[in-house]
Amino acid sequence: MIHKMEKEVCKDLIIELRSHQNIIGAKGEKIREIREKFNQINITFSELGVKSDKVTIRGPKSDVDACYKYLHRMNEEMKFTNFSVEVPIYNQNHKFIIRKGEANIKKIRDETNTKIDLPARLGRI
Repeated sequence: MIHKMEKEVCKDLIIELRSHQNIIGAKGEKIREIREKFNQINITFSELGVKSDKVTIRGPKSDVDACYKYLHRMNEEMKFTNFSVEVPIYNQNHKFIIRKGEANIKKIRDETNTKIDLPARLGRI
């Protein structure tokens, strides 16, 4: 065990907290695939309740380096393809944007293949 721990390294990678779920995937499917691909390493995200962008990779040096490169590339792709814009809309215009049953928002989401988050108070229009 001591011999194993001597060869073990630890690297931190900074990935935006909002991207952690993309890496983990639905029901942990993506992170499970990554852990199977790099089966000698341990990947940890910030603890529940702690908001941190840090992802820690621990294991044998060659595996940690390979996993680090893989996650770094994945993070760069997410940065390039996933971005967000906040658009302020006056209260009096909410009803025109959303419509009954969020019909307009659903149509915009479908046509543009985007994710649109509405503040909780807007969803009741």
